[in-house]
Amino acid sequence: TIKKKSFTRVEAVAGFERETEKRNRKEKRNYQQMDKGQSSQSFSGGDGKPVKARILCLHGHNSCNEITEMQVFGLDLHKRAKCDFLHGPHSGKAGDGLSHFSNGPWYTWMDTSADAQDYLEGSLEYLANHIKKNGPYDGVYCFSQSCIVVTLFSDPKIWRDLFGLSDCPWKFVILACAGGPQLLEMSRRRLSGRGINMPTLHVKGATDQILNQSIGLEQYWEEQKRKTYTHKGGHAIDLSILRREPDLEKLLSSFLKENSPTYSNALL
Repeated sequence: TIKKKSFTRVEAVAGFERETEKRNRKEKRNYQQMDKGQSSQSFSGGDGKPVKARILCLHGHNSCNEITEMQVFGLDLHKRAKCDFLHGPHSGKAGDGLSHFSNGPWYTWMDTSADAQDYLEGSLEYLANHIKKNGPYDGVYCFSQSCIVVTLFSDPKIWRDLFGLSDCPWKFVILACAGGPQLLEMSRRRLSGRGINMPTLHVKGATDQILNQSIGLEQYWEEQKRKTYTHKGGHAIDLSILRREPDLEKLLSSFLKENSPTYSNALL
């Protein structure tokens, strides 16, 4: 969720759109050689430099891609990677405060009703179909509820045994303000029962009401390969988070440099 700041929605979106337009013009030439369905590490741009890593970006419950784009903008991921955005498969409604920043439409990955398991199964299949058409990716950025979907999908019993993929479709995961580990218990029979062996960066909010859930979800990932950071805010990744918390910027840069073959320290 994006926390409402003193700036207006119009100011926030206008600034984002100006930066996005500038970035798109600069990157268009680099990406024109990238064929759909290929990993970015296999290509070079028109200037001979490696094409940046591809990161799949997923929003949270009752949100949309525009909100995720603002989070990505706040983390400068758009300068470090080619970010693809995928909204959830189920219709939703605006989450708390999100209508200040977007007009929707709104989506979710699962309902919290008695049909939550059916919603979750549908989301896994939806993600699998997207990956088969557009993947693989170098990494994934997920927020809140989508962290559950990504955690499940990252287990070999899902991507390999359930959907028949030969390899996990990403190499690292950034989980922001993750929630809902209790939903994993509903699908535990499908998990391998040990920590998922993949580099992860877990970004949590010190005042987030679901901080305990974020901590709980960490336990599903290999301890030796996970890094964590707790920012001073709540259930949010806002546009100015790196300016307020330079230590997060350093950790994020280090994490991407270690785990993305195409990463460059220089922000474009």
